[in-house]
Amino acid sequence: MRPLRGAPPLAMLVGSLGLLLVVQAGLLLIFNNMQISTPVLFPGAPYVIFGAAMQPVRLYLVITAVVLAGVLALVFSKTRFGIYTRAAAETEKGLTLIGRSPERIAAINWVLGSAIAGLAGWPPHRPVLSMPAAAKGRGGDGGHRPPAQID
Repeated sequence: MRPLRGAPPLAMLVGSLGLLLVVQAGLLLIFNNMQISTPVLFPGAPYVIFGAAMQPVRLYLVITAVVLAGVLALVFSKTRFGIYTRAAAETEKGLTLIGRSPERIAAINWVLGSAIAGLAGWPPHRPVLSMPAAAKGRGGDGGHRPPAQID
């Protein structure tokens, strides 16, 4: 990703999606599309919120995401690391002038983002970029799902 750091945002997006597809294809070759069943983490009846049924694990995921977003907002607004990250987003030259490495800040943010995504279980067992499924607003299997159930 380093060669794309000075590129326009669209080029960075295309490069990131290309990398995602390469990694997913590599994992598919390695694991040969094995399906593994996992135990249910939080068994129980779904919660009904505003008339929509939501499985407990999905609700806990939403709560965790909101809490994590709040923690990250505090980290990026109150710590030196957050100030350096915001400075690198504005201008890397200014960050270099105060003696900090933009490459190191970018690497730490990359690792932090990857760790958070890994803890969330991303990428899912289905390809993210399933265009027919995305166009229909359904999961990768094309089956009917309740509106509150998010993949």
